[in-house]
Amino acid sequence: MKAFSYQLHRAALLPLLESSDTRLSAEFLATFRKYGEEAFAGFVLAQGLAPLWHERLVALPDSPFSSAFQQQLKAERFNAAAVYLLQKNALATIRAALEEKGIAHVVIKGGHLRELIYQQSALRVATDIDLLVQPEDRFAAVEALSQAGFSAVINPENISHELTLSKGYLDIDLHWDILRPGRTRIPLAFEFVRQRQDFPSHWGPTAEASLFLMLVHPVIQKYCTTPYSSVIRLLDIVLWMERGKPDWSAVADLLERAGLKTAAWIMLEWLRLLTGREPPEDFMQQISPGPLRRRYLAWWVAGNYSTRLLGHSWLIQLAFTLPAHDRFADAWRAVRGVTGFREAGECDRFAAAATRAKNSE
Repeated sequence: MKAFSYQLHRAALLPLLESSDTRLSAEFLATFRKYGEEAFAGFVLAQGLAPLWHERLVALPDSPFSSAFQQQLKAERFNAAAVYLLQKNALATIRAALEEKGIAHVVIKGGHLRELIYQQSALRVATDIDLLVQPEDRFAAVEALSQAGFSAVINPENISHELTLSKGYLDIDLHWDILRPGRTRIPLAFEFVRQRQDFPSHWGPTAEASLFLMLVHPVIQKYCTTPYSSVIRLLDIVLWMERGKPDWSAVADLLERAGLKTAAWIMLEWLRLLTGREPPEDFMQQISPGPLRRRYLAWWVAGNYSTRLLGHSWLIQLAFTLPAHDRFADAWRAVRGVTGFREAGECDRFAAAATRAKNSE
């Protein structure tokens, strides 16, 4: 198979990295004409980029888009603003509910980072609020959030590390590990929660922990280049590099201790492929895998094989996510973590926590 073009990916992403008053490039216009407005619109909407694209077009003197598509972007922006306000207001409720029970927690991923690196936070779509607690607090957290009006949605497939709670149009993904069991050499939830920082609207992780999650989570959980891993994650990384001022040596140390330097390298290879941007060279040297694995993984990313093989997740995990671990022992631990986890009793304990909360009302 030949390399994947990623033309729509670049067309949707690169103009968002330019100044808002910069005219759309000839490369963009050529791609837009090649694929057509319908394909471009579908991609932008699916990737959660509509609010950012609406803002991008506001300052342009002319636009290649139809008025119907521009109105659709505007409607998506208004909808995103409404969801943002709902999520923003919920943070106070969540914080109060958990702190009343003495449960330390942090808001991670999109709901946290958009407050720090986006000039207009509401433009960065987040489908839910991601919370991280320490493993021993997971049942108490479910009980506390259930008392606050949320309903637990128990999915046996994810019960090893996360659970969803819902209230109306609002969803919380409660995590007690950052990845599935066995994916990291050391448990990181305790460290991330212990080192939390107090922000105006929520508790959040350190800058280095946030960047760690941005680099590792899409590769291991979303297979990096698939539709499940929106290019908005690449925009997050670029903005974080520009505005977050991370301590790269601390990030490299965290990746080393987790055994996931290779996973971070993969994500940054995709970033380089689409945008031409990279972190400092010495950081890339610190996390780079050996030459043979580097060539293999670069070939995989360039060919977008995660998407091409999306119907065969077992094959992607075998050929991609396992080699994303630094050593054979790390990959073997990940296999043992998946096969060794026993769901029995976990779902019942979460259901019991939710029931206790309802009975106490």
